[in-house]
Amino acid sequence: MKKVLLLLLFLSLFSLTLSAVAEDLSTPKKLTASGCWGRDAKPTLTDEGDGTQAITFDGQQDFCSSYLANLEVKPGEIYELKCEMRTEGKGGSVGISASLGVGKTITEWGFAHQNVKNPAGTAEFEPLVCRFIIPDGFSLMVPRVTGGGAGETYRVFFRNFTIQKLGEIALPDQDETFELSNDFLKLTFHSRGANFSVQDLRTGRVWEQTAWKGRHFPVEVQQKTHSVECRLIDAVTVSEITTEVFLEPSKPEIRVTVSGNHEMDMNAPIAWPPAFESQANDRLILPINEGTSFPVAEKDAAIPGRLHTYGGHGLCMAFWAQCEEVFVPAKDSNPNAPNQAGEVRGKSGYLAIYETPDDAAYRLGKTAEGFHKIQPEWDPQKKKLGYDRVLRYVFFDQADVTTLMKRYRAYADSLGLVVPFTEKLRRNPNLKEGFERLIGAANIWAFCGNKTEIYKELQAGGVKKILASAGGTPEEIKAWNDMPGILTSRYDIYQDSMDPKNFPLVGKADAWTSEAWERDELMTDANGNWIRGWEVSQKDKTKPRIPCGVLCDMCAVRYEIERVGKELPVKPYRARFIDTTTASPWRECYHPKHPCTRTESKKAKMELLGVLGEKFNLVAGSETGHEASVPFCDFYEGMMSLGPYRVPNSGRNLAEIWNEAPERTAKYQVGEAYRMPLWELVYHDCTVSYWYWGDYNNKLPALWAKRDLFNALYGVPPMYLFTGENYERFKPRIFESAKTAMPVAEKTGWHEMTSFRILSKDRTVQETRFANGTKVTVNFGDLDYPMPDGFVLKA
Repeated sequence: MKKVLLLLLFLSLFSLTLSAVAEDLSTPKKLTASGCWGRDAKPTLTDEGDGTQAITFDGQQDFCSSYLANLEVKPGEIYELKCEMRTEGKGGSVGISASLGVGKTITEWGFAHQNVKNPAGTAEFEPLVCRFIIPDGFSLMVPRVTGGGAGETYRVFFRNFTIQKLGEIALPDQDETFELSNDFLKLTFHSRGANFSVQDLRTGRVWEQTAWKGRHFPVEVQQKTHSVECRLIDAVTVSEITTEVFLEPSKPEIRVTVSGNHEMDMNAPIAWPPAFESQANDRLILPINEGTSFPVAEKDAAIPGRLHTYGGHGLCMAFWAQCEEVFVPAKDSNPNAPNQAGEVRGKSGYLAIYETPDDAAYRLGKTAEGFHKIQPEWDPQKKKLGYDRVLRYVFFDQADVTTLMKRYRAYADSLGLVVPFTEKLRRNPNLKEGFERLIGAANIWAFCGNKTEIYKELQAGGVKKILASAGGTPEEIKAWNDMPGILTSRYDIYQDSMDPKNFPLVGKADAWTSEAWERDELMTDANGNWIRGWEVSQKDKTKPRIPCGVLCDMCAVRYEIERVGKELPVKPYRARFIDTTTASPWRECYHPKHPCTRTESKKAKMELLGVLGEKFNLVAGSETGHEASVPFCDFYEGMMSLGPYRVPNSGRNLAEIWNEAPERTAKYQVGEAYRMPLWELVYHDCTVSYWYWGDYNNKLPALWAKRDLFNALYGVPPMYLFTGENYERFKPRIFESAKTAMPVAEKTGWHEMTSFRILSKDRTVQETRFANGTKVTVNFGDLDYPMPDGFVLKA
């Protein structure tokens, strides 16, 4: 008997094969967790009294609560989950959601998930509301607390967890189809699932959308001359929206719009239109920092599950793309060579442009065959729809990367985002010397003694141009300004504010804007809680880190003007690096004194960067980078580094050298099979891209040579970071590195990258071309490569 009970408990914890229970949920029913589950560590569930339960977890992956009662449900039923939650410690995210299934098996996890706003720890309980409709095809539902850990002890407290059935709506009985066509495309809209397919008449490829199991409940469909309009109810937000699919009359382009009552409440993102299905030879192209791509059939590919478009740690440009690929061998090439000469070419494909990117994202999904696909999502603006959301699909019969990016550059140019250095100089001639010193300059972070002697030694060894990022004394700054080829710069930040009461515990950093605590200028969430920023280690390392507050973007410029204005007469820098501004997301602030939407946050951030050049004639830099800042920013630290694939804690342990490269970093960070110079194809003549200051050329010596090759191929300069302890170790290698990593950047920095090509079957041989006629061919592989002109490009 005990074995049977244990088996039932095991099945309950995993919620995979339990039968559903029919209950009357017309009034709120309290939910009490019976256990919990973690993927890589065992959580514990405890009762804390007063109806509060707590989950304690110290793993790095996902965890969830479990319930003995799995609920029998029907498509069209409307449910509401409510909960109050608070957290302690450092975690990834946590919230409430529903898991859905068919019969006895869960097939959809985390449906309608609602996260807490401050997962890193709050003293106050935060109310969560999760309202949704059961989609078509589901009969089983399990409410859950779900989250993810960060390898440290993390506690989640929850109380008053209830479920209630609010009503139900009817599903349409039949599927009607509506067709639109022009000389390039044929579009077929299906009423039952509010989804459509697109046939490219030039190639025959049909891009199918599979209705997301009744995620959308159509109310009315209407066809017009060039469009189909559909009123529908979204199952996750339980909101009525109007969608339009507009086929451009004379172009292979489709514009889709999500509209409705702009004051409509949204408790979750709207995921429409549905994702296009993928085929085996397709490749996803994503502007993650510099750019990357993935074969859709690579099932274990480490593609981020969701990225927003409103900050550098998301998509740095407002698009994604998908295309078929084919390898075309060169004449007389060796078909048995892994690096067979030829060219990887794009066939049928599309470019998806977020025309309203300030509250948008993508979510990764999978087809029935297990292929990756991209689902666009529209985040709420201050919990409302706020404005019409627009996505444009541009279809290509030959979707090579260069063609895709040049179409996007034309779009970005129409928005005023493409501002080359020559145009920036026309607008402000005072930046001439700064730009001349920036273009082609190695970014040097020297955390050691006599930097003047180090800079002289580096220049004598071939590092002729230097972005001197580590700051200096007034006398040093003046001396470096007199040295040819040196651009003087320093670190600065206008995000983190530490509560002054914590200074005895953590010290006091000059870069903090801690006056914001007294002036009530921190960003706050919808519940009135101040938003947490960077966590600072205490002097007593046994105690937990203390988070900074986030200075509201609407208040930041005044701090900058005051700080920079006071310093420049004493330290006449010619450049300034502003940390986090383009890396952190545009944020919403609910403080009554300085509220802002993400769009207003973005505008304030751009003003912060623009002041450097407009008021102080400084070359402007920021972290990671984002295209919204191109007109205002001149260089980025981190654009070359793909954020998801840096070594762990790279932002905290800057000077730590990794003698062994993690597999994930070696595969994706410097993986020529994945990386693409998407940013350079659009903005190379507008900005200078560097590696991240925790992910520089010499960070992983085993990968150093490959980083140099990427610098040469992309026409961007290197970054070197060293301390007094390792400068002598790295110095000879820096001299050699500079010969590869620097010349192309200086030669091409003022010019557009005009093309990118992959010239071998294994993708190890790649070529870029620039508007001034420069052509760079790089061999990343282990085999020599015979060039068409007879030259052998060594491994």
